[in-house]
Amino acid sequence: GIVKITTNQNYRILETNNWPNFDGFDTYVQTFQYGGNNIPSKREPNLKIQIPITPIYPTGNAYNYFDGEFETSTEVDLGSGDLTDVAMQFWVIGVVGRFYSKNKHWSSQSTPREIVIVEPGPAGCGGYTDPTQILTATSCAQSWDTKWVYQDENGNFIKTNSIINIPQNTAQWFAYKPGYYYRYHLPHISENMTISLRGFEMDAYGGHVQPDGDWHVHLATMFTDASFDNCVVGYAFDGTPIIGGTNSIVYNENGTQSFIVSSSWRRRTTSEYTDTYALDGSGYYHYDYIYDDGTGSLDQFNGGYAKFKYPGGVTEYQYAYFITSTYPVWPRNIRGKTENILVGE
Repeated sequence: GIVKITTNQNYRILETNNWPNFDGFDTYVQTFQYGGNNIPSKREPNLKIQIPITPIYPTGNAYNYFDGEFETSTEVDLGSGDLTDVAMQFWVIGVVGRFYSKNKHWSSQSTPREIVIVEPGPAGCGGYTDPTQILTATSCAQSWDTKWVYQDENGNFIKTNSIINIPQNTAQWFAYKPGYYYRYHLPHISENMTISLRGFEMDAYGGHVQPDGDWHVHLATMFTDASFDNCVVGYAFDGTPIIGGTNSIVYNENGTQSFIVSSSWRRRTTSEYTDTYALDGSGYYHYDYIYDDGTGSLDQFNGGYAKFKYPGGVTEYQYAYFITSTYPVWPRNIRGKTENILVGE
């Protein structure tokens, strides 16, 4: 894979052909059958993106959400709630690559082994109203996070803002906000592959291929090894570094307290499936998990402060997202602002 990194006053500029240098990858992808018979290919021309060196975070309890690949985000106020109340971020959220230097940022002199795009949320969800069938995989778009969706007599999926628009005599399948309730949590699925998900299976490296040939990461398979503890294994598009391993150290803002990383999300209890269309998906869906402040060492974004060391013995503590061994594994949503990401492709 091609990796080139430059920086200016405001941005870290990353150039890649989006092709990993994982051991055996070139041979493996020639024989592995991806969903839809998609064939992985290198980006030509290279993908060139820029991410801010200094992320811009909301001042209050809010997050940023974008509704298209490499698009500018919109800040959303959570009020007195938290990310449990909203759908996870769809689309590519950033880039990752193997990097073994601890407490250090990527730079032109210190580069990862590859740079590939990462998309934790799949374009797939269930949502049958019959709870015995909610594991039936259905390809779904981001708009399914907020709308009613039904399948007409011709098998087409139709989106609408109101249930009264669903023709009762033709609806084969319907669900309210299926992308919110029933979008798949792929790590749990990968551990229980007896369930057939029609093309959502991941390869041995934790990724799969889009119809356009883009190979991208879904699972953190290649980045959870202890050798990546306290190492930057990627950046979200808001500029926030992503720290690998699953036993990294997270700090408070001024570095006076430290903890082993642990998620503050947990499985819902039976009594917490309170919404009308909420069904217990046995951990296979993002809705099966709830943020419980204080139960872990990380915040609702799977974030906290990481230590960074600079020449001259300077140490700083900067906000980062952390990979965890339990849900959500990657940051579930993006905290900072994203804009002007794509420089060229």
